[in-house]
Amino acid sequence: MSLQVMILSNHMFDVIKGDLEVLEEELLAAVAAPVELVTEVGTHLVQSGGKRLRPALCLLAARSGPQFDMKRTLPLAVAFELIHMASLVHDDVLDESDTRRGAPTANAKWGNQVAILAGDYIFARAFDLIAGEGYGDHVSKRLAQLVCNLSLGEIVQDSAVYQASRGRRITLTASARKRQISWKFAASWGLRWVACLLRSSRN
Repeated sequence: MSLQVMILSNHMFDVIKGDLEVLEEELLAAVAAPVELVTEVGTHLVQSGGKRLRPALCLLAARSGPQFDMKRTLPLAVAFELIHMASLVHDDVLDESDTRRGAPTANAKWGNQVAILAGDYIFARAFDLIAGEGYGDHVSKRLAQLVCNLSLGEIVQDSAVYQASRGRRITLTASARKRQISWKFAASWGLRWVACLLRSSRN
């Protein structure tokens, strides 16, 4: 489902429709780099689309308070999407995926090495945005925890794939599966939690 279809089909996003249009412009600006190839990869990833659910939830949470500040909130929303985007780039390398959302993956177009390094750059850009806005240590620490949780979830998943590829019985136990789900669940819900912290820090 495209971003436009998602917005039109769910009225809860009506209030931030204009915000999400601005978000797209800021995402393109955020992935611009001094190295042309990195800009090319980043631009391809942004223009490949996506639901933008994480920044949408951030914007909705921030707008729920009486002192919404778009200039202050937007970098955080952009950072959320950049973190998600970078994690998908790394996912595609691990999964050897050729397409995502109907478009070629970064690894399919530029190879694994460029894709991984571009993903690393996008991760770094997300934290650069956060550091530049002075949100406070609580926000930076929470975002770092989210990235750790995403990485742990992927390691658990990739470990199971490795076991299967060697002809062994998959050892992803029910407990490990729950940990993987909880890590990714925490990563998704944590975005809204940080947005609420951002809103409350201004009150």
